[in-house]
Amino acid sequence: MMNKHKKIIVFGFLGFDRDTGRGGVDRWRSSISMFEHPEFPIDVFHVICPSVSPEFDASRLVNEVLYDIAWLSPTTDLKSHIVDFKTPWDFKEVYGKIFNFCENFTFEPETEDYFFHISVGTHVQQICVYLLTESRRFPGKILQTYDFDPYRKNKRPGYVILDPHEVPVSIRERKKREEQNSIVILKSGFTSVNDTYNGIIEDIRQAAENSRETILLLGETGTGKSVEARRIYEVKKNEYHVRGKFIEINCATISGSLAVATLFGYKKGDYSGAVHDQAGLLQQADGGMLFLDEIGELSLEVQAMLLQAIETRCFKIFGIHEEIKVDFQMVCGTNRNLDREVSLRHFREDLLARIKFWSFTLPPLRKRLDDIPALVDFFIDEWSLENNNLNITFENNALKSWLEFAATPEALWAGNLRELNHSVKKMCYYAHSGDDVITADIVQKEIHELRRSWRTRAGRNKPPNPGGVPPLHETETLIPKTLLLHLHAADRLALEKIIKICRRGGSLRDAGYRLFAVPSDTKEKNYSDLARKFLDSCCVKFPGSRFALEPGKGLVWKTP
Repeated sequence: MMNKHKKIIVFGFLGFDRDTGRGGVDRWRSSISMFEHPEFPIDVFHVICPSVSPEFDASRLVNEVLYDIAWLSPTTDLKSHIVDFKTPWDFKEVYGKIFNFCENFTFEPETEDYFFHISVGTHVQQICVYLLTESRRFPGKILQTYDFDPYRKNKRPGYVILDPHEVPVSIRERKKREEQNSIVILKSGFTSVNDTYNGIIEDIRQAAENSRETILLLGETGTGKSVEARRIYEVKKNEYHVRGKFIEINCATISGSLAVATLFGYKKGDYSGAVHDQAGLLQQADGGMLFLDEIGELSLEVQAMLLQAIETRCFKIFGIHEEIKVDFQMVCGTNRNLDREVSLRHFREDLLARIKFWSFTLPPLRKRLDDIPALVDFFIDEWSLENNNLNITFENNALKSWLEFAATPEALWAGNLRELNHSVKKMCYYAHSGDDVITADIVQKEIHELRRSWRTRAGRNKPPNPGGVPPLHETETLIPKTLLLHLHAADRLALEKIIKICRRGGSLRDAGYRLFAVPSDTKEKNYSDLARKFLDSCCVKFPGSRFALEPGKGLVWKTP
């Protein structure tokens, strides 16, 4: 509604076709028709028009329009502004000039109501006016006039006032809704309360919606890398970034020639059993998305071939001269530390640089303990949908006991979301065999199973010797890993033998005797010093009198 105490100020373009008087007095003229409605008295009309040019006498049309308006509405103050549009269909030029016009105009919204007439001008000019109004660069509303229309009940010419901020779905609201929809997709419909996880998902959304570059998903086993890759594909498909299929492969399941054939394809007869041509995964992903899970498992040779295909967007199949062109977006996943793999020469540095344009680490469950209550509900609902919408509930204190246990320090959750999911669904199956209620007995049974599993896992991962010294038969662990990379097989075996001999001695002095096969009562030389210097030359340091393994230092001597 208009405020009767404020002035009505209207802005509008000059219509070369719609405002001219040619065609008779009965011809509908858009700008003129605004002044034929007494209920909408316009106090000031700002006409935006071009300067005089050889192609068109703009001043004549302006005078004609202003004269007719003055005849219809003598009380209206008419003002003209020169704004030249070299190309009225150039969005960049039109938006910039209207933006500058609004920036340089002094608006007084406390005493005036503003309207922008959009029934004249090009479609680009109309769109730019809408955007500037919606963003409040033009602090008013939109005015649209219309001619006689036999389909309208009111067959007289009229007008419509539009406020972009009152439209059910404005541009800004629609964009916000689309962003929220992408977040829901990336979270698989799950509502998280964990700030770290929510922040990562928001970053992934921006990368998925606004970029075509490769995304690298890092994280421990079970953190949801494969699921997240599929969700990224769904977001990109909604944004029309991809049109093809989602193709995925676990690189740990392929190696050697099988990896080459799987990724790049093969021709009939290339392999035993190759009875027909087979397109590789890269070709199948053309126009879509390729997800390479556990990419760190690929051999260096296959990595080199993959890098070339990514960079050139084409590759060749052995025996075929023509190149196969592909265009796909790629997501990679791994639970390995690829930077460390590069230092160990197990992964190509140039390939890592190519695939880690966007890199996101999904947090393990132990860093998302505040999400466990919601995750339990989410997995129960998921199980119910998979089983004919069965309604599974927890007994009164059973859920409390489960949640308290799930957040205790003894809860390893090494399998992360996958392990939690399996645990919850097992309880659902137990409940379904009864009254569809997860009782305290079911919870205690599952807690017992998890504790047993975690004790087994802890024992399997626990060093055999609490003191940190590996058993004698585990010879490879005796040599620092940084040294192993630089040793030939013969040198490694010799050094392992030396370290074994040293470990049999109770002190560095005994080790020296054993190394040089000298009787223990010989006192001709300082064999402790001799042994230390000899082993220092082998890049192994012994500052004490006992062997022990230290992180980052390898095998060292320690005082008992």
